[in-house]
Amino acid sequence: KNRSINATLSRTTLTTLTTLFAVIILMVFGGGVILDFALIMFFGLVAEFLQSLLNDVLDMNKLENQEYM
Repeated sequence: KNRSINATLSRTTLTTLTTLFAVIILMVFGGGVILDFALIMFFGLVAEFLQSLLNDVLDMNKLENQEYM
């Protein structure tokens, strides 16, 4: 159970960091319209990562508090 949550968390972290790297490149080298798009993408990715992190923590708490037969 903990291995699957850890795998999900690491996969989410790596995916978000990789995408954030591409978005930061767009922010640095893109023009005005691309900058607006990249900024919105940046905030969306950060929000998605925080939501995924919260869901993983809640799932972990739920699993730890379950009674086993």
